[in-house]
Amino acid sequence: MSEKFETVDTVELIVNLALKARREGLLAIDKEVNNIDDPFLRSGLEMAVDGTEAETIRSVMETELSYQIERHKKGAQIMNAFGAYSPAFGMIGTLIGLIGMLQNLEDPTQIGGGMSIALITTFYGAFLANLIFLPFAGKLKARSDEETIMKEMIIEGVLSIQYGEHPKNIKRKLLNFLPPSLRDEAGGEA
Repeated sequence: MSEKFETVDTVELIVNLALKARREGLLAIDKEVNNIDDPFLRSGLEMAVDGTEAETIRSVMETELSYQIERHKKGAQIMNAFGAYSPAFGMIGTLIGLIGMLQNLEDPTQIGGGMSIALITTFYGAFLANLIFLPFAGKLKARSDEETIMKEMIIEGVLSIQYGEHPKNIKRKLLNFLPPSLRDEAGGEA
């Protein structure tokens, strides 16, 4: 399932749970909570159903979110470091190739081998940095940002259900977390 549909589905799920909780009480959603695939949402709703105070729920969920952000940041930093160091290693290979080339100046047939090592290592360093490591780091950061927004939306949804807010107001609140193109798919205004 793509991230776009997962986000829209999560908004719909939270709004449906809010409708049920408003009609039948917060304990009525207990059975449905066990069927939720997202462990973050399930955990938050379990705390709400169990009667945990809103500030405690927010604190627990935001702590989990902050640790997730740190883990994701470290992964992106590793890829950025690989991207930063790859050209340097390419230049080291270039120097080794040039040394080999200069050692064989008296034999012109050997110069080509050293030159090819010098050029190919520079190429690989630039290739790895700009076509693999740095784009991968960017993609990791983008995915982390999307997941962070999703979890922030879930926190607001869980707390809104616990506060007993009207489902239409919850939907309006959650739609603000979505880009405008997805708001239409989620049904726009509640």
